[in-house]
Amino acid sequence: MKIKIILGIALLTLALACGKKSPPAPEPTPPAPPVVPPPANGTTTKATLLLPTKNEVCYAGVVQSSTASKVTFKWTEGQSVESYTITVKNLNTGNSFIQTPLITNQTEMSLERNTPYSWFVQTKSKNNNGEVFESEVWKFYNAGEGITRYAPYPAELISPTKKQSIASSAGKITLSWRTDDPDGNVVNYDIYLGTTTTPALILSKSGSNTYPATVSSGVKYYWKIVSRDSYGYTSESDMYEFTVL
Repeated sequence: MKIKIILGIALLTLALACGKKSPPAPEPTPPAPPVVPPPANGTTTKATLLLPTKNEVCYAGVVQSSTASKVTFKWTEGQSVESYTITVKNLNTGNSFIQTPLITNQTEMSLERNTPYSWFVQTKSKNNNGEVFESEVWKFYNAGEGITRYAPYPAELISPTKKQSIASSAGKITLSWRTDDPDGNVVNYDIYLGTTTTPALILSKSGSNTYPATVSSGVKYYWKIVSRDSYGYTSESDMYEFTVL
């Protein structure tokens, strides 16, 4: 998956908050964990993510080079935990980085700068035959030099899901998705749908995050979404396939 920047590079080099050539800013102080009722003694619960914060744009980390920085991940510590697994996904390339098993509630990774990521933590319990609890999925931009505006995060395809077999109603199904944007200004979407791995553009610059698609029973389809913000920056989702029953 790749983010396509269609405005001039000059827009990216305006004076700015995130990127600096001076020593990196101190790592942000993690927010206080939400106040929740404590679990019963010995009960394992899913981790609550702390740092980087949800949809954080200017996470600086520790700068290692012009292209990489060390990012610290933190989450709440659980009870009766055997181990943790953290998965961090580069939203430009789709590549995932996994660390497991972890026995503490924080870790570090060296990641590309000027790049969007998602992350989540799985908690493996000492009880219940090693049951695994999965946290929410959060996104953040690993900051870099000279960036003042950001493309939207790639759209998350909601329905149909990947490799889903789905029933149509009167020859139609509803495509649905959601998108976050660091600048908070997603304005429209391009919708691609077809029967090959290079689906056709069926609607350009739609203002809705749903679409009633016409489909045929017994046919496999492929679909993806390109999100666009008011600066003209775009990002492309994963491509999912589904079959109509």
